Amino acid sequence: MAPGASEIGIHEMGHTAFGLADEYEYYEECGVDTNRDVHPGVEPAEPNVTIDNARATIKWRDLIDPATPMPTTMNADCTMCDPQASPVAAGTAGAFEGANYYHCGCYRPEFDCKMRALGFPFCAVCRRRIRATLAPFLPRYLVFELLDRIFDLRAYVNPRDWVVDPVPFDLARYQAVIRTPVPMSARLAADEFSDVVRGIERMDVGELRTRLLRVRSGIARLEAAGKILQAEIDRRGR
Repeated sequence: MAPGASEIGIHEMGHTAFGLADEYEYYEECGVDTNRDVHPGVEPAEPNVTIDNARATIKWRDLIDPATPMPTTMNADCTMCDPQASPVAAGTAGAFEGANYYHCGCYRPEFDCKMRALGFPFCAVCRRRIRATLAPFLPRYLVFELLDRIFDLRAYVNPRDWVVDPVPFDLARYQAVIRTPVPMSARLAADEFSDVVRGIERMDVGELRTRLLRVRSGIARLEAAGKILQAEIDRRGR
């Protein structure tokens, strides 16, 4: 197998399976292209490149920290690839000029991403697109199956590490549960529990503790919702 073949395959899958654009700023190679100075100005359909660098309207505005400058980088010489290093930490979302085969006028979400250069992880925008595309095909855990898995997980953690929520649960905060038109099953399907189960083997003990706290809090909420529902059933039955 050629060096980097697996990385190339994953990159190409980003195009074919998930509809992602190339985020690099050249067509043939930096220093070779002569007709890739400025993007033509038509908004790309792909989710991970854009001609919009405004904080309020850019496609991935929800991922950008208020402290991150916008645009985050700008190319001072559009006749060439931008040589500057990233001014922000790796993984920071912003608007980095140079993408979709053009030196200027088009922006990518992070300084580096697998859709720009091999050997880097997918950026947050690409990861979100991948999750959204795969979500309809992922299994959904039934509540009781999920609880069984949670208690199986507990066996792997020292009992002293089992985190207890120190805040008493307030039933009054969840009165809206019985009034919402959204089915409880839909709420459960949308929460983070299934992500916890799928990611257990990749978590360290510290993250396990944090997740267990969230799970116990979630269980408490379910139990509270059950009490509210039962009280409403009893009230209507009288």
